[in-house]
Amino acid sequence: MILTGKEDLRVQKTIAAIDKAFEEMLIEMDYRKITVKKLTERARINKKTFYRYYECTDDLFIEKQETIITVCLQNIESYKMPDELDKIIRAQFQFFHNKGGSYEKVFCCGPAVTGIDYSGICQITKKRYWENSSKIMSLSEESRNMLLRFINRNVIAFYRDWFYGGKKEPLEEITETTVTLICTGVSGMV
Repeated sequence: MILTGKEDLRVQKTIAAIDKAFEEMLIEMDYRKITVKKLTERARINKKTFYRYYECTDDLFIEKQETIITVCLQNIESYKMPDELDKIIRAQFQFFHNKGGSYEKVFCCGPAVTGIDYSGICQITKKRYWENSSKIMSLSEESRNMLLRFINRNVIAFYRDWFYGGKKEPLEEITETTVTLICTGVSGMV
């Protein structure tokens, strides 16, 4: 539940406790191991209270993801798509690296990990960038969708591999490799 600030103080404290416990657990463990029981124990609330606001942990995860993606998109909203795709990728990598913790885990958890449909995130990206670009809008709808999937999936995949690989390469190196491959393809690398 995203708070507006107009809720009762008890509701605000409950949602804050759920959010804090969820973020801590995301950092500490695999998302699939977070259960409502474990979460409510950590948040020090009963399960009925949790279910008043969320149907399941997936709902909480999706809400967290949408919030994080919205903040990330605000961070890069001054860039033009597709002309400044390289700057967008650099800014995204820097944003998630700087935020760390639960931000990185949420960004790196894909459908294979969570089982969650990510089409909502793609819709947020589409509305924010694609519809404002005459170059992109001149493509067929299927081509636009394929392009969006290609960029989103690969940016996330490169960051995820780096994150789960222990961040052995410097951020700048993985960022530049990602930018090169996404913006110019294999011919840009070799």
